[in-house]
Formats: sequence, structure tokens, C-alpha cells
Amino acid sequence: AVIARRHGDKWYVAGVNAEAEAKKITIDLSMLAGQKVYLYRDDQKMEPSLGELLIKKNGLTNIVIQPQGGFVITNE
Repeated sequence: AVIARRHGDKWYVAGVNAEAEAKKITIDLSMLAGQKVYLYRDDQKMEPSLGELLIKKNGLTNIVIQPQGGFVITNE
């Protein structure tokens, strides 16, 4: 499941994977196109990690959600 919420100019996009296998998904983040965002997610060891992600100009972004894991993207 993936949801997106906005408060003013700040976006929060969150996703979870309740299955036993990793899921690679493509999401449309056209509202953040061309922006650098922060990506909080579980790594392959199920430890939290923080990185930066540049959203392509077309807004399409590939994300891998670990099994029983999740992610959050925010633009601030």
C-alpha cells in the first residue's frame, strides 16, 4: 500500500509491504518532479536508512520495499 498526503508545500509519501518477498514498484510522484527528496526506508538487513533521491522530471520513481518493511519520502 502507498499513500500520499500534503501539508502546505510539504509532501509525505509512505508505503508498506506486508508480504514475505521484496516488492519493486513504480510510483508517480509528478508533484515532486525534478526535486531532491529524502527517502527513509528499511535496508536489506531491515535496518533503517536515510538517503536522498532525485525525482525524474517525468515524476516516475522506482522503489524497492523490503519484506515486512516500508518507506517514507518527504521533500523537506
